[in-house]
Amino acid sequence: MKSPNQNKNRRQLGFSLLEMMVGAAIFLVISGAVMSLLGVSQKRYKTDTQVLSAFQEARLALDQMSRDIGDAGYPPQNQFTNASLNPTGYAQSPFAWLGTAYPTTPCTLGGTCTAPGDFDIIVETDIDNNGTVDWVRYQLVGNTLFRGVVPKTVAGPTAAFATPGVMAPYVTNVVNNAPATAIASLNADYPGLFPGGNPVPVFTYNCDLPSPPNPAGSTATCSAAAGTTNSPTNIREVGITLIVRTQGTDEQSGDIRAVTLKGMARRINPNQ
Repeated sequence: MKSPNQNKNRRQLGFSLLEMMVGAAIFLVISGAVMSLLGVSQKRYKTDTQVLSAFQEARLALDQMSRDIGDAGYPPQNQFTNASLNPTGYAQSPFAWLGTAYPTTPCTLGGTCTAPGDFDIIVETDIDNNGTVDWVRYQLVGNTLFRGVVPKTVAGPTAAFATPGVMAPYVTNVVNNAPATAIASLNADYPGLFPGGNPVPVFTYNCDLPSPPNPAGSTATCSAAAGTTNSPTNIREVGITLIVRTQGTDEQSGDIRAVTLKGMARRINPNQ
């Protein structure tokens, strides 16, 4: 006759083969689920990191553009009593434009000028307050927004920015003026991002309205029909829109990811 201790030892010998197979199967299922969740988390982290990087790059650029535009037109000519002063020492216009006749030939938006424009702007100001006026240019070429700073010259900005290396890449993957196929793809992922499927200007302009009859400080969208009110010398506010896509596509969906930042920069210096 077997003692109770013998029966107890028999029950403690270990797991059966079937029990081990069931345990291994459960372990594999749980491990697979954990690895799947880990893979999804890694893809989401990579995508979110790319979006954050694009947002930070666009935000820093927007801040810098707002500062440059806010200082446009400094120092004005009327701060000097000597009218024969070298024009490189003061801003003849808060916003310059391209052309060999600058600044003697007036220019209006919507005319023959190439800047200020939807994707190209030149700010005239003393950015470092050292007594020498600079031209600060932002220009979107392809999907890269370039920035350049050059000392103002009597010859005008056309020659100044023609020197190789003056314009440096500032923000990459800017898709405001992307090809039609890329715009269609972005509109599919972000409906209404490009109204009518058209490029979105980086820069839009509001000009001062004459006062009276308009209230002091009032502005309106610059238009070619506004005559002298439409001159770059009269631009008061510059709207900025940056649409920046990420370096890669969404790791999970394969869709294009993009961020949009908008701002309004207001020139604080009075007209000359």
